[in-house]
Amino acid sequence: MENKFYSIFTNIGKAKLANSAALGQKLNISTIKIGDGGDNNGAETAPKEGDKDIVRERWEGSINGLHKHPKNDKWLVTETVIPDEIGNFYITEFGLYDEEGDLIVIGKYPKTYKPTLDEGSGTSSYIKVILEVANTEVVQLKVDPAVVLASREYVKEKIKDHSQEQNPHTQYVKFEDKASDNECLEGINDSKFITPKGVVNTLTNFFKRKKADIDDVDSGVNNEKYITPSILKFGVKTQLDVNGYVKFPLWLGGLLIQWGEGTSESNGNLKVVFPMPYPNKCFQIIGMHKGAGAALVLELDKTMTNSSVVLRTYNIDGELNKWPIKWISIGY
Repeated sequence: MENKFYSIFTNIGKAKLANSAALGQKLNISTIKIGDGGDNNGAETAPKEGDKDIVRERWEGSINGLHKHPKNDKWLVTETVIPDEIGNFYITEFGLYDEEGDLIVIGKYPKTYKPTLDEGSGTSSYIKVILEVANTEVVQLKVDPAVVLASREYVKEKIKDHSQEQNPHTQYVKFEDKASDNECLEGINDSKFITPKGVVNTLTNFFKRKKADIDDVDSGVNNEKYITPSILKFGVKTQLDVNGYVKFPLWLGGLLIQWGEGTSESNGNLKVVFPMPYPNKCFQIIGMHKGAGAALVLELDKTMTNSSVVLRTYNIDGELNKWPIKWISIGY
């Protein structure tokens, strides 16, 4: 059966379509014109490929949407909404125009009256046109989005698609991204948010914690206590004297540096007892002669322990005697 109502590409439309496909460009459809066929009562039209305009225009507006048909990827669907304040005419024809004002598609439409509010029956009219195009990617919609109206069907479809997206609002935080009380206390996660109540809970829980002592600071293993500036200062243990040390807490590596001085016995030996025994190991000790003259200070083999070491001193003639010695050691 012959189609009584249809749309066709005009000769200009077909030429522009072919040219766009050959050059890899887009054919930009921008507006639609609605007409009455040249009669106030709506006259039937016979659109032809050679037409360059519709018979008589009653309204021109923006095309609201252009998309592929869900059931046929060679069909393009254009949608237009005629506002409710526009009307008092019949619709029997339509034309789709590109941005240069050329008629690309012309069609015959079922005779439909478009009323206005003044007539007591104002309503928006939804015009849907289906085009068959071999390459639908060649045709695109080009309109000013500020003057486009959306059909109810279009809005419902967009809302449906939106609701099915996994994260439709990336600019907003999600409820599951709220930091837990423990994460707030630990302060280790910058990717989550904290609420005002969470801040109060964090501060309350924080000040319920016990105060850390110097041993807690030294070990650096207890996250359930809080630390004060004075305790943090004394996390480094010192004995600043002729024989002394500087001991850093474990969270700073636990390094222990010690120093001292003394005089060797007549056999040249000086037993150095460290002011603080090394908890783990003494890596190295260095001695030097104190005063005039030259002497060599050596660590006596197999005497090093975590608490002491024997140093032996020789003068330049290889003699063993009482010599003043300074020393420094390092370990942890």
